Amino acid sequence: CWTEVYIDDSFAAVEEDLRHATGLLFGHLARRFGLVLREVRQTVSAVAMPASLAPRLRVAVGSPALRIERRYFAHAADPVEIAISIHPGDRFSYSMTLASTARAEQAG
Repeated sequence: CWTEVYIDDSFAAVEEDLRHATGLLFGHLARRFGLVLREVRQTVSAVAMPASLAPRLRVAVGSPALRIERRYFAHAADPVEIAISIHPGDRFSYSMTLASTARAEQAG
């Protein structure tokens, strides 16, 4: 996939931590700036592969793709980080399990 990540200029010092780092960017932001992750809002959309990314991802322009946008929130109403990923349609799967919190009534 191709991912672009955006953060506010006030967090630019985190770049020093990323030169040889692995893991999620928000983890590095949290450690450096004392942030606590409160919420991640994720939107998944079906899109056509943009011409600017198709050669980099070795797929045809306009082929099926998925756009994943994640907004990471800490203390404020504005996101601390925005990550946008474009996945070729045949290289992505998403699995989710939903569990009920309701208790089953016992017959008795």
